[in-house]
Amino acid sequence: MPFPPDHQHPTPPPIPTLSPAISTAHNLLPAQTTHRIAILQHSGITNGNNLLEIGCGQGDCTTVLALLYPNSHIDAIDPGALDYGAPETLGQAHKRIKSYDFGNRVSFHQATPVQFLQGGDSDGKKEKGTDVEKREYAYDIAILCHCLWYFPSKDDVLATFKAARRSAKHLFIAEWGLRSNTPQGQTHVLAALARAACESRIPHSTENIRLPLAPATIKELAGKAGWTLEEEAWIVPGEELEDAR
Repeated sequence: MPFPPDHQHPTPPPIPTLSPAISTAHNLLPAQTTHRIAILQHSGITNGNNLLEIGCGQGDCTTVLALLYPNSHIDAIDPGALDYGAPETLGQAHKRIKSYDFGNRVSFHQATPVQFLQGGDSDGKKEKGTDVEKREYAYDIAILCHCLWYFPSKDDVLATFKAARRSAKHLFIAEWGLRSNTPQGQTHVLAALARAACESRIPHSTENIRLPLAPATIKELAGKAGWTLEEEAWIVPGEELEDAR
């Protein structure tokens, strides 16, 4: 998790003990909610921070961020088509999240990180009244939670890290570590690598697994973008987590 060296970690917020209730109320999977809450305990986010979530997808982490940090605003960006996803599309999920009582603290943007941070939308059009200089350090923390595998190339990841470096004070990354201490988990790792090898040979693939970067590679790219690693932690997900099933 790369951060500039001056970052100070506040005491993490308490983990809600009613994750199933939270999940039911906000149309989330309990295991996914518990996993994201555990991840965010390491984020260094302070309630009231202005947050940028890169690769928000259907908003699972967005929702947890809004619930854990009730005084924070979240700009959640994703270039995915709004009709992508099942049984709920990105567009439907975003509309649902906006309908919650915290919806006014969440703004969804259909754009790549570079487009958004340069003031453009998914068509490359410039938003009125915005430019990269005015958005310098507009965010306290930029967050990437389980989204790097969707990126088409290392160059795109590097460009994203560079764009975030110009607009956010700190960067928090949570991604699968490509290792496991159990045979079952190792099977999932090998399956992900095999899938990525196939997708890399398909032009313009839109599949979920395209770029399974190892932690060392993520840190290398972040360093090239000007970020400094302050802290790194490993979290063992619960067996009930739906990913890789």
